Amino acid sequence: MRLSASQVQTFVDCPRKWAWKYVADVEELPGPAAELGRLVHSELEKYLNGGEIDYTTEVGYIAASGLEHLPKPGTPGLVVEAEFHFVGPSGHSYLGYKDLQSPRVIYDHKTTSDLKWQKTEEDLRNDIQATLYAVDYFREHSDENEVELRWVYYQTRNTRKSAITVLRVNQTEAWNRFLAIEQIAQEMEVASTKQPLDLPPNINHCSAYGGCPHQGRCNLSPFEKMRAHMEQNKLTQLLQARKNGASAPATAAPAAAEPASAVHAVPVAPVVPLPVLAVATGGNKLLARLQAGGAPAASAASAPVAAINPPEYQPPPAAPAAALAPAVAVAPDPAVPAAAPAAAAARGRGRPRKAEVPATGLAVKIETLYLDCGPVGVSTPDATHFITLAKKRIAAEGLADYRFAEFGHGPGMLAVAAAAELDALEGVLPALRLDTTTPEGSIVAVELVARAGLVVR
Repeated sequence: MRLSASQVQTFVDCPRKWAWKYVADVEELPGPAAELGRLVHSELEKYLNGGEIDYTTEVGYIAASGLEHLPKPGTPGLVVEAEFHFVGPSGHSYLGYKDLQSPRVIYDHKTTSDLKWQKTEEDLRNDIQATLYAVDYFREHSDENEVELRWVYYQTRNTRKSAITVLRVNQTEAWNRFLAIEQIAQEMEVASTKQPLDLPPNINHCSAYGGCPHQGRCNLSPFEKMRAHMEQNKLTQLLQARKNGASAPATAAPAAAEPASAVHAVPVAPVVPLPVLAVATGGNKLLARLQAGGAPAASAASAPVAAINPPEYQPPPAAPAAALAPAVAVAPDPAVPAAAPAAAAARGRGRPRKAEVPATGLAVKIETLYLDCGPVGVSTPDATHFITLAKKRIAAEGLADYRFAEFGHGPGMLAVAAAAELDALEGVLPALRLDTTTPEGSIVAVELVARAGLVVR
């Protein structure tokens, strides 16, 4: 399999969420926060390559807040946005991009709405991305014993400020933690042969990071979704307690309700001394195994790959037309010729691939859902009506407005309530129009799309 840190982390968070994206190949549209993060990264890349920060824009203002934590452009040995790739002893390959690297130091830019989400040193020690970065560094510098990781956080809301988490990682520790990632990769290989609904959901992550875009496809009951909101609230309390220096109660641990499944991944395990992988005077034995297996240098873009990940780099097996619902009407991608599926597979960084939406198992309540458009000369009902009913349903539960909920919970509550109003209808709506350019329209879109027979964009 060909893996990135984000792909492995998604599997750890929720195997089913991972499968929707990487097995079923369901397109995930980037949200406003992700797009802002991409722009900030681009601004910092320009600056570190000798350009100037544009202080007249919001993006430049955010990027400038963290310059105190970065080396000056032109510093000897500075490498900006470098790609890496290596093959582990199991045969799985790992690839990614490092935002910045200088001698004995690796940097990563992180945009966040609030610095309370900043990782601690212990978080970073168990972080999959950080482990892969460190392993790649020691592949290239096997004679060094330590590397320093610097995660720089840029706050995107309210006051523009930054913070940094610094951690020194030794070589033995990095290789041992990589062994745990290799075990997760083995579980992913097994899971890649299954369909999303055959894998266990982790309701602790339904509301994380602004809400999972696949909630409507998972066939979870409203009770299970509300339970997910409660679990997310426990996670928020845990983070707040840790930030305040207090010990969180044992009942607040979000991993308490872990699904029982042979393919459910677990977070990276604590370091366990492994004599076989220990760094000895004679050199790093795992590094020798990597090199013996043909692992290319990080700069070799054309190096051979030991194995290709079927879910990510090959078209999924053809399914009967009746099994694919709802169908999504999308414009063809001009950059991907229809006659060249092999070229379509090797897409560039951050470039999503369009796909049919697999069956959700939900009853169709809307024959045709128009997203940000509508038929000419035909009066089409607007989804605003269901948003209004959803707000009333939330108010009836004792919360005056969904925006008064705990951070990150309100949008999920609105989406669940709108879906409940739609499911309560008798019969099927012939057509419905939804404006996703509005905040509330974008929130309920995932639930409405999951209940539509045809989506027209």
